[in-house]
Amino acid sequence: MNGPNNVTYEFNIDPAVDLSGLRVNLYIYGKSTGSSWYSYDKIITVIDKGKVLDKNFKDNTDISYIIEAVDTKRGHYFYYDDPYEHDGLRTDYIRTFIFSDDMVKQITHIIRNQYESDAVYEKNLQYVENKDNKKLEFFHPKISKYHMSQPSQEWLDKEVEIMGFEGLKNGPKIKEKDILRLKNITDAQKQELIKIHSQLEFNKQP
Repeated sequence: MNGPNNVTYEFNIDPAVDLSGLRVNLYIYGKSTGSSWYSYDKIITVIDKGKVLDKNFKDNTDISYIIEAVDTKRGHYFYYDDPYEHDGLRTDYIRTFIFSDDMVKQITHIIRNQYESDAVYEKNLQYVENKDNKKLEFFHPKISKYHMSQPSQEWLDKEVEIMGFEGLKNGPKIKEKDILRLKNITDAQKQELIKIHSQLEFNKQP
């Protein structure tokens, strides 16, 4: 049962406690650009000042999700990297996060995967001390847009070493500015790559 995940994220807060210092961001990584060099990524703020701005997020593509939260009044920090996108299995699920003053309750409803269906799991996730006084930027869920990722120089260097010039010529689209960053190829080879890749197109931005 391979294929993209059908994912629903739900966010809520414990109404019995004051969470006016809480901000929660959802990071969405990996929507396809049609090129393995880049992905379309987006960040949305789902909870701000203890108020839920975007209760439900749904998607049906094989992408990655990270949740990050800071409570400035309590000095709490929370980070969660969803493991399901790493397991290589088709997994349809609803995952709920309920934020309180001392923990985050996670409820996962597995709708179906290769091994089970209609299963519910609960666990309590802990905050850690925000020792670095990290703050989260606000990204309005209604207007935040996807943007194309920027490959690091280290990653570019590694890919050039693996692919070689011929692999780069016949590989997925690379932006001109990133071709100019490539090392261990000549200026003439860079110009040839620019000419070839100018004829290729990315997938439309979501």
